[in-house]
Amino acid sequence: MVILGLTLFAIAGAQTTNGSTGTTLRTVKPPAPPKAECAKGAICFSGTVSRESGFAWQISPELDFILKPGWTITVVPHLTTAGCTDDLSWPLTWPVQEHNGRYIDETYGWTAEQEVDTTPREFLFLTNCSDYKTAYDLYIKGDVGRLAALHHGSGRLWITNSKISHVHDTNDNKSGEIESMEFSVEILLPVAK
Repeated sequence: MVILGLTLFAIAGAQTTNGSTGTTLRTVKPPAPPKAECAKGAICFSGTVSRESGFAWQISPELDFILKPGWTITVVPHLTTAGCTDDLSWPLTWPVQEHNGRYIDETYGWTAEQEVDTTPREFLFLTNCSDYKTAYDLYIKGDVGRLAALHHGSGRLWITNSKISHVHDTNDNKSGEIESMEFSVEILLPVAK
């Protein structure tokens, strides 16, 4: 809840107690929005998305950064690359098959507030489909220790502003929804082989 630029958080041992509910509240200033960085030689860009919309940015002639609706950070071959549509960030951004930095989606028990507060989000990605196939095979064989040796790039996404709603919360699910967010991205491509 925001009142006159101040945020109220329910925490134990704070200053004010609501007698009817016993909830203890403390008034604190909200944290400053995170400041995105752009390292020398990095590809940097910003965007805005609203619920159910996505975002795409071509980061090289071969690769696209896509924030898929829902939202999931992906790096995929550019549309002109025939026959390969795999998410090249999946095999290298751990933990796989659990919540990780690629997911901004209120899943795995995360609330909307936790999602937007977790910033920057870091991810790795392969740069071609051949390495993706190798990574997939290593993952299936359980030989994940060799994944780091594959040619890869890295990225960070900062959520710089967001709007959260709890209008669809139920008694069983109070995770909220991210209605919209502004973000900045830094991509570091690997040096050519």
